[in-house]
This record gives sequence, C-alpha cells and structure tokens, in this order.
Amino acid sequence: MKRTIRTVLSCGKISELFMPRILDFTDGFSQAAAPTTSVVIESSSNQAIAAAGQIAVLNVSFQHLKVSGDSGAQSASTTPFTGTLPDRSIIILQGTDSTNTLTLTNNDAAGGCILNGDAVLAEYYILKLIYDSDANRFIELERNFA
Repeated sequence: MKRTIRTVLSCGKISELFMPRILDFTDGFSQAAAPTTSVVIESSSNQAIAAAGQIAVLNVSFQHLKVSGDSGAQSASTTPFTGTLPDRSIIILQGTDSTNTLTLTNNDAAGGCILNGDAVLAEYYILKLIYDSDANRFIELERNFA
C-alpha cells in the first residue's frame, strides 16, 4: 500500500509525493496519550551573602536563586547551602552584581560543592548544580563562564 502526500503549492498547483508503507498506526494499533508533565522552577529575590555565609535553598526540586556578595566580593561557606532538599534537586545560581561577587569553592566534603574549579558569580554568571543526597554533595552540571 502506498501513501500519497498532496501539497498545494503557492502557484495553485498540486504536488504529489508517493511513499511506501512503513508504519500505519491505524491498522489495529492504538497510541497512548502523551504524558503531560510540567516543571515549576521556584525563584527567589537576591540573597546578599556575607563572608563564610550560606545560601538559603528551597525545599523544591528545581530552583533559580539570585546571589551576590554582601557589601563587596565575598566567599561563601565551604558548605554553602542551608535548608533541606529532595535528592537530585537542580539549583541554578545567578550572580547579580559585578562588584559584589560571590565565590563558591570546590569542597569534597559533606554539604560541599564538587566544582570544576572555584566559581566566582558576577552579574549574569550562571552556575547549575545537582544535589546528590547519597553523597551529600552539590555537583556542578554547567556554568556559562570560564
């Protein structure tokens, strides 16, 4: 059985394309409805972090947190997050200030971040992490800066 695809061209003529039968979902097969899912990304207003301070996380699976240093360039705690997270939570950190930057350091310890080098979050810099509850570590997924 061949299938014919007819297309009306802009000049008004009909173009036909003949295709061999490959799959025909009308021959006794039923297609299940596609699952519908939605992802909600929670966000927060800017958090100005003091020296050795922590970033407050939300108890949600996807979050976008804006951060900066408090009154100048600061380095967050080596265990930079406070709060409870579900396993495999995604945290997107966005720097909001070019002067009041926030540095996160690589720290392979409980509650620490496993980073591809220290991350200095300046304005519009993004760092994406995933939380692994088995390891109790925040692991870098990607960043948009060097």
